[in-house]
Amino acid sequence: MNVEGFVDTTEGERPYQSPKLGWWPDPLLPNAPFTVNADESQPILISVTAPESAKAGVHRGSISVRSGAHTATIPLEVEVFGFQLPKTGHYSTWTSGCSQEIVDKHYGGDPGEEIMKRFVVEAAARKLPPVDLLNGWAWKTPKVPAVGNGYDFSKLDRWLDVFEAQGVTRFPLAHVPRFKKFGGGEYTPQFVADFARFIKAYAEHLKKRGMFGKAVLYNIDEASNHEKLREWEECKRFYKAVKEAVPDLPVVQCLNEFQGVQALAGHADVWDLYYGQYEQAGGPQRKKAGDEIMLAVCIWPAEHPNVFIEYPLLDARIMPWIGFREGAKGFEYWDMFQWGGNVGKTDWLQKGQGTRTAWKLQAAHGDGLLMYPGADGTPLSSLRLEAIRDGLEDYEYLYALAEKAKTNPAAAALLKVATETLVTGVTSYEKDPAKLLELRLKMGRLLSE
Repeated sequence: MNVEGFVDTTEGERPYQSPKLGWWPDPLLPNAPFTVNADESQPILISVTAPESAKAGVHRGSISVRSGAHTATIPLEVEVFGFQLPKTGHYSTWTSGCSQEIVDKHYGGDPGEEIMKRFVVEAAARKLPPVDLLNGWAWKTPKVPAVGNGYDFSKLDRWLDVFEAQGVTRFPLAHVPRFKKFGGGEYTPQFVADFARFIKAYAEHLKKRGMFGKAVLYNIDEASNHEKLREWEECKRFYKAVKEAVPDLPVVQCLNEFQGVQALAGHADVWDLYYGQYEQAGGPQRKKAGDEIMLAVCIWPAEHPNVFIEYPLLDARIMPWIGFREGAKGFEYWDMFQWGGNVGKTDWLQKGQGTRTAWKLQAAHGDGLLMYPGADGTPLSSLRLEAIRDGLEDYEYLYALAEKAKTNPAAAALLKVATETLVTGVTSYEKDPAKLLELRLKMGRLLSE
């Protein structure tokens, strides 16, 4: 059980219009006594996890709320379905960013990277693991030391063990750095050769571990063809180098200049496209041609669905439903740890007014922020991250329903409602969350038969 904390949205410019400014619920605080003023309400999030041994059917209990000498008892009813969700999902998911440097700076250090491990475990439990820890390339050089003609992968092995145990679905083994925009190096022939050599060695290491099938190469992020950058030709160059080094390693390409998809066709295996640009960029055509699609959101395009704090939670939950309808293979998000000026301020909870916290948002509100740093290295989830997790579990319902629909007319009928009524396009969907919950309940009961 978590007490829902609030953050103030009155400050900062946003690339969208918000219908309400002021206190919005988002961080999920530890269960503890709290004060409610006469003119306020205080929501609580209750999450119930059914163990494998739980019997299918309706389970009943109660929640007690005490205030002084008074106690209120609230009935609680949970329906457990007769099937299990897979530990490793069918929809590839990850988040980038989430740097160890930010954790170190906020907490004044992280001996043994144990705090980061807690964040990894909690994020992975919500099916959005921060896989940049598995990225073996540190801008200009490998993150691991060279040893003879190879590399010492022991540092990465520690994180590979952690993520494998948490059911990671896909991760970039390296990112091509964006030198032309952010500086720090040049794409010299020697750099490209060194990069390709490392990619080949890391891929071979992953094959020995049995994890290569989950690895991809992430090409220049949001590559631009602006006259000062001209990065599309560099993307082609790196695609060729990677394929020569490791022919069976998929290459992911993310763009926010939608014309780049057509320009780079044949030089990417997986297109990482924003919901708001998917059709404009020609995503359906690339999928038809045999390429894979991943969907993503960022600060722009800002239309729905997105995960800004002021947007309905339905936005976060519906995204995997849209991915299922469109035949996408996964979802990625750019960061969870955009803590901004809050870094190092470990008293942001204590300095607040009860559950109205002292956390200072940066524009756009919630962009790149899905987890908060709690006291003593405790990861705090957010309402939006929980909604994404729920949506990813919904995806597994849809996946199982599609299998059942091959021989079951009732399942086929529900699947049609999900893909033709609840979701009608990549940015068009039913806005009433009750209809999603009603359909999910019907799917769960049918899958239990």
